[in-house]
Amino acid sequence: MSDVTCKAVQTFLDVAKARGIDPMLLTEGLGYSNEFLRDKNNRIKWADFVTIGSRMRQVCNLRDEDLEEVGRGVFKSGGLRFVMSLARVLGDPARFYKWMQRGNNMLFANMKSQVDIADRQRLSIKIRLRDHDVPSHEYLLISKGGIAS
Repeated sequence: MSDVTCKAVQTFLDVAKARGIDPMLLTEGLGYSNEFLRDKNNRIKWADFVTIGSRMRQVCNLRDEDLEEVGRGVFKSGGLRFVMSLARVLGDPARFYKWMQRGNNMLFANMKSQVDIADRQRLSIKIRLRDHDVPSHEYLLISKGGIAS
């Protein structure tokens, strides 16, 4: 099984499209068709995900702050907006983030996450990649923005 669901790739492609850039420029030479990447049931290799994220940052000329803003936007749109609203009303934040990490594990087969709850207001989220996987700074910054939203 490949490491990353194309649902996660979609964020990178949408950022390029929103900035007037052909999203397929991000995947050039990787061997994926537009149709393949648009199907959320398909998966790609982690190394390709990292490449696509890096290209997105470069082609779109994005700063760290821009990527964090993308993350805030992801959590304020669509179905996640509804989930976030319910979580704030019905549950405590620590338990919510623990639950959210289970979803993250479905998106990324190569990650192991651990949520340590110190108390109702403090928690720590640790994400570990396999030893041979390089980090995706773009993914981490987008996640940071999403968690902070």
